[in-house]
Amino acid sequence: MKYKWLFIILFLGLGLFFRIWQIEKSPYTLGFDETALGYNAYSLMLTGRDEHGFKYPISLKSFGDYKPAMYAYLTIPFIKLFGLNNLSVRMVSALSGVLLALMIYLILGIFVKNEKLRLFGMVLALMQPWSMHFSRVALETNLSTMFFTTGMYFYLINRQKYKLSRFVLYTVFFILSIYSYHGARVAVPLFLIFMQLDPINWFIKSKKIEINWKEILSIGIILLLYIPIFMNASASSVLTRYRIENFFKAYTPFAPKELLNIPFSKIYYLIGMLSGRLWAYFSPINWGGRFYIWIRQSVTYVPEFGMLGWLESLTFILGIIIFIKNISKEKYRLFVYWVVAGLAPAAATWNWFHTLRSLNAIAAIEVISFLGLFFLFKKSNIVLKIGLIALLFLQFIFIINNEISYSYWETHGDFQPGGFKESVPILSKLMDKYDQVIVDSPQAQSYIFILYYYKIDPRIVQKEGYKRIKADERGNWNVDFGKFKFRKIIWNTDKNLKKTILWVSPGITPDEVRSVKGATNYYTDGAMKEYKSSQIITLD
Repeated sequence: MKYKWLFIILFLGLGLFFRIWQIEKSPYTLGFDETALGYNAYSLMLTGRDEHGFKYPISLKSFGDYKPAMYAYLTIPFIKLFGLNNLSVRMVSALSGVLLALMIYLILGIFVKNEKLRLFGMVLALMQPWSMHFSRVALETNLSTMFFTTGMYFYLINRQKYKLSRFVLYTVFFILSIYSYHGARVAVPLFLIFMQLDPINWFIKSKKIEINWKEILSIGIILLLYIPIFMNASASSVLTRYRIENFFKAYTPFAPKELLNIPFSKIYYLIGMLSGRLWAYFSPINWGGRFYIWIRQSVTYVPEFGMLGWLESLTFILGIIIFIKNISKEKYRLFVYWVVAGLAPAAATWNWFHTLRSLNAIAAIEVISFLGLFFLFKKSNIVLKIGLIALLFLQFIFIINNEISYSYWETHGDFQPGGFKESVPILSKLMDKYDQVIVDSPQAQSYIFILYYYKIDPRIVQKEGYKRIKADERGNWNVDFGKFKFRKIIWNTDKNLKKTILWVSPGITPDEVRSVKGATNYYTDGAMKEYKSSQIITLD
């Protein structure tokens, strides 16, 4: 196709534009994890240490969840370029979403020779609800998914024809993915093991296992590079996230005690729950529009959409049929193993269909769906083709409007509390006149918003590291630093303090404030300005 790369650059450029357009406004505020990644990148840039004082860590201790630090390191150049703000913190994720679409274009080339269809597939990848949404928030998952999918592309073409450069590239990108997100640490080795055993091939054809020793070498290299992750922090600390979210928590309270007392019932229950979670990710309804309450009011929620577009969630069924018919071919079996390995980290947790934890499989899901859509196009007449394209265009308009105008209404909540960003111009003018600022927030990590929005010198909070709770403790991660104190405000007693600023909910009425001599209050708007999210009370 003439001017192919010109079209690719044009579409990718438009994809990036829609991912950063009005990103300061929607999502309006950053979530806990976004803010932690941004501030820790800021801290690493200025001091070479994270907020806890650890020098060039592989994992960020953060809230005790030990986030992989890759995203923070890659964010540093953008903070240097744009300053510490929503754009700089979310830029890595935006670029990851664009590059992921490019990799899907390349992977489609293994199945489709029609260049126009491949370009169409890339455009579809750019405009998928999940991709547009998660590219507009700072998430390690989106970065890891891009690395994981890039590794898959080089693995696929290396399977077709071995080249040392391809072997090195897929190994490197798989390693980058496991250093970017927890889920990839399960998905990568599991996928490579699946490919070595190739159980589908064993079942339908050869009844024997053929070992690829070069790939065994890559598995060894990847597993060897797990060691620095565990050396950077204790094994129990790195596995904190798994201990919190693992599947076995589903035994209680969902399993009746009477059931678990029956012999072998635990094994039966385990298999049933695990199978149910895994099959939930093969449901077109789940991909196309079902919403689950545990991700509402957070950046992980795609408002009014599922992960895929309306049409793509249906053509996913056609794609599955195509893959079943061609399952004897290795490249089709590879996708089955990719999907299962990518979904394993999600299926092993207590949540039923979790958007973020399924992202390692999303590129494979999309390719399957797109191949089903291409099949539908080939079998359609010109009128139906025009109708399908019109539907996809309307869907894209809806997605963009959803992200810019509607998304922050739905995703604003406990995970993205308002008031912190809005308080900056008020507190900045007042702080020099007062001795302390007491912050009363229901959030266990509200300190990170103060660090981020006020751009607190990391050296100040690093000095308070000895006050932080231990890695194996669960509790309130707030820490006092400088003039800021984090605790419950009791109005009846705290109103008698002097030279103090109280940052509290709007529950204290203006009459109560006026009753205190020398007290003044200032309200901060919420993210949507339809409500007051907090108030600042000065006590002279």
